[in-house]
Amino acid sequence: MRHSVTGQILPARCNSHLCPACSPLHQMAARLAIERGIVGSFSRSRTERVIFLTLTDTAEGEMDLPGFRKRWDKTRRRLQTMWGAGEYALSVEFQKRGALHPHVCIEVDDQVADDLVDHGSEASYYRRMKQLRPAMMELGWGQMVDAETVKVLAAEKVARYGAKAVAGYATKEAAGKFKRAGARYVRPVRLSYGWYPRGLKGAREELLGQMDGKIEGSWERIPKPRTC
Repeated sequence: MRHSVTGQILPARCNSHLCPACSPLHQMAARLAIERGIVGSFSRSRTERVIFLTLTDTAEGEMDLPGFRKRWDKTRRRLQTMWGAGEYALSVEFQKRGALHPHVCIEVDDQVADDLVDHGSEASYYRRMKQLRPAMMELGWGQMVDAETVKVLAAEKVARYGAKAVAGYATKEAAGKFKRAGARYVRPVRLSYGWYPRGLKGAREELLGQMDGKIEGSWERIPKPRTC
């Protein structure tokens, strides 16, 4: 890429999560979008309605990525019916045993969020053990599930944790794991349409704008030379 004003030439970004040069940007964008979604939810409702949901695969760990996408769609619909779930941000990582391990920030009804504030309360125990665990196991998840309301002051910390898995994807080992898991392309972080209006692409553009500063001009792709 060549800058139209300065003439500076830099390698074009391939935008792959498996690329060591592009992966850090993806991680920062994921962290920004997750944090903005948590804060945005609080701004809209004036209450903390986002919970941090942890799901695991079964002991066999046989779920692949196509299967994960189908299971998450069913899970989202179940949570919508059961807890009034709405907008969400999801990140998925591989456990050491190779099993898929998703983390989800998702909006729920006010009462559900209130019950899950105190992890040691009877209301929280009932929501997690009597409602969440049976429902998730019925959908094919493992029994190790958890949920806790996210404090808006902890938004940055939660976002950093939710996006941490992206940093580990830029390795040959990760590429192999994704291939074995049936991935057509790598997409470890997903946002619902209304979680962060500008999406992950908008978050990346915002970060790039901050990095590039206020120099006028634009980046132009240099065409590859033709070969005989």
